[in-house]
Amino acid sequence: RNGWASLRHQRHAPASPRWSSRDALRGWIKEEYGIENSRRLMANVLLKKSEKEQLKTFQLFLDWFRTEFPYYHDKCDSCGASCKDDPVPQTEANTTADANAKHETIESSAEGIHDCEQDGTAEEDSDSAPNRNEDEDDFSFLGYVHPAPSECLGNASRTELYRCRSCSSFTRFPRYNKALWITTTKQGRCGEYSMLLYRMLRALGYDRVRWVVD
Repeated sequence: RNGWASLRHQRHAPASPRWSSRDALRGWIKEEYGIENSRRLMANVLLKKSEKEQLKTFQLFLDWFRTEFPYYHDKCDSCGASCKDDPVPQTEANTTADANAKHETIESSAEGIHDCEQDGTAEEDSDSAPNRNEDEDDFSFLGYVHPAPSECLGNASRTELYRCRSCSSFTRFPRYNKALWITTTKQGRCGEYSMLLYRMLRALGYDRVRWVVD
């Protein structure tokens, strides 16, 4: 496990974001979403419109957001493979009953690794760990490691480690807690993206927006 902690962290070390404040985050939105689209989204503009127009404008923004920030499962940094997209390897697709039993044993072992907790976690990450019983990536998830120094710059509380089932490469997934780091990596789940959307709306002038954590 100690050896895994230093693997491939450079790939997940984004350059320092150009934006470092609410005004700067608004600048990022204008650059990525478009100046005119961003202007329509501003609270002092959109809240003067009808409810129908508000919903239409927000829906367009949310559609863009969902495309821009896809949900991360376990995509390999090296070859792009994901157990989520290919839950059953081709070599096991038509196996015998004995091979299926071996498959279940491996799955149980992976779940055991998942249950091990990493000591010294700085704080709770922005999203709870993925449900391994629902997500079909048990074959690639190895466990948690301490964030690398470069990952700590983005307030990563812990880092998930994966090993690709196709090429055996290791991939790190830092659970960042800084909005600007997420706009750079564009990797996250519900926790990262709900926090990012909250920060974006605050930057657009919606001071009464709330971030609800269940």
